[in-house]
Amino acid sequence: MDGSDIQQTDGSDIHELNVSDIHQTHGYDIYQTDGSDIHQMNGSDIHQTERSDIYQMNGSDIHQINGSDIHQTDGSDIHQTDGSDVHQTHGYDIHQTDGSDIHQMNGSDIHQTDGSDIHQMNGSDIHQMDGSDIHQTDGSDIHQTDGYDIYQKNVSDIHQTDGYDIYQTDGSDIHQMNGSDIHQTERSDIYQMNGSDIHQMDGSDIHQTDGSDIHQTDGSDIHQTHGYDIHQTDGSDIHQMNGSDIHQTDGSDIHQMNGSDIHQMDGSDIHQTDGSDIHQTDGYDIHQTDGSDIHQTDGSDIHQMNGSDIHQMDGSDIHQTDGSDIHQMDGSDIHQTDGLLIQQIKSDQFEQERKGKTRSYLLKPNFEEK
Repeated sequence: MDGSDIQQTDGSDIHELNVSDIHQTHGYDIYQTDGSDIHQMNGSDIHQTERSDIYQMNGSDIHQINGSDIHQTDGSDIHQTDGSDVHQTHGYDIHQTDGSDIHQMNGSDIHQTDGSDIHQMNGSDIHQMDGSDIHQTDGSDIHQTDGYDIYQKNVSDIHQTDGYDIYQTDGSDIHQMNGSDIHQTERSDIYQMNGSDIHQMDGSDIHQTDGSDIHQTDGSDIHQTHGYDIHQTDGSDIHQMNGSDIHQTDGSDIHQMNGSDIHQMDGSDIHQTDGSDIHQTDGYDIHQTDGSDIHQTDGSDIHQMNGSDIHQMDGSDIHQTDGSDIHQMDGSDIHQTDGLLIQQIKSDQFEQERKGKTRSYLLKPNFEEK
């Protein structure tokens, strides 16, 4: 207590078995360097309160198995540099509250398997830089509430497989920069509620495969700039409700393949500027209801192939300006009901070859069959 430290160097380890705990209060720290590890088994916990920190350097790891937890409160941090990892298996968790952070640099990773979770509350953040990753497998989740964030820089990735999820509520954000990606496979989902956002810059991508979904409600947005993309394959969907938007600028694209859909309801929009495109192939659709719009400016296009459709109902519009086009091939349709329109300004009149007839789109959704 009261500023007393544990210092480990040159491969010295701490082994905890059978509910043996480490309690840290009043600012005393654990320093680990040069491959010194903490091994936790069978319900042995680390409790951190009142700015007590764990420093890990040069490949020093924390190994947690069989329900061993890390509890962080009152600004207690874990600092990881130079490949130091946290390994979580068999349901042990990291609990962060009241501004307690995890800082990861230089390839330091968090590995989660078998239902191990990260719980973040009250402004607790995860900072990842220089290729530090979060690997989630077998139902391991990240729960975010009350505005705590995940920051990813310099090719730091989140890998999701086997159905583990990211839950974001109450303005909790994911910030991705410099090629940091989110990889989703095998029904792994991202849930966004109450204005929680994903910010992507400088080539950071979201890859979705095998039915992995993004669910957005209550004004939660995806912001894409500088060419980062959303790739959807094999039935992976984006669900948008209650004014949740996708903002795309500077050539950021949405690629949809193999039945992956975008569902938009209640005024949720897609905003595309500066050549950002939507590519649709193999029958995946865009469904728009209740005044949800697609806004395209400055040469941003919609490409549709192989029976991919746009369904619009209840006043949902497509707005196109400055040479933004819709390209349709192989039986791809636009279905319009209840007064929604396609509005083209300064766009070249384009023609659609279909069943030997040419259909011309003008400023209003009136068709001229030739």
